[in-house]
This record gives sequence, structure tokens and C-alpha cells, in this order.
Amino acid sequence: MTSIKQQMEDARTVQLLWEALIPKRQAPAMERILLWVGTFNEAVIEHGVRRAAAKFYRDGTMTADDCARYATSVMRNESAERKAQCNAV
Repeated sequence: MTSIKQQMEDARTVQLLWEALIPKRQAPAMERILLWVGTFNEAVIEHGVRRAAAKFYRDGTMTADDCARYATSVMRNESAERKAQCNAV
């Protein structure tokens, strides 16, 4: 179980990653980022944010909320795929 302090530090790291990759869109609310941190591992979160950034720069019309929703969707799918791979072994 991760401590609250560690979750807050992890959330700030995710926020900084977002700001570095998608500086033209406001980072999601801390509540959403904390939900990501509590639900997904670091690699899955990073993958989701990076995919959202790539889509944002391809598309150009995504709002901050669109980016956050897309990142969440990617995280859910990636997490499910990783669990399926572990169960298949």
C-alpha cells in the first residue's frame, strides 16, 4: 500500500510530465491525477499521457478534457492488456 505522501509526490510527477508533453493544455485536476495514481502503475500512466500528447499534436483540436479522457482510456486499455498477458502466462 502506497502512503498518501508518496501518492501526492507521484501525482505531482504526473502533473509535471503532462505540463512538459502537453504545455498548451492545462493538466487535469489533481483529483483525476490522484485517481490515476491510485488505479494504475507508473508505466501505464506514462504511456497514457504520452499517447494523449501524440494524439493532441496530430489532431490539434483536442481540449484539455479531451486529452485527459483519452489518456484515461489508454490507461484502462493498457492495464487490461497487461493483466491479460500475465494471466496467459
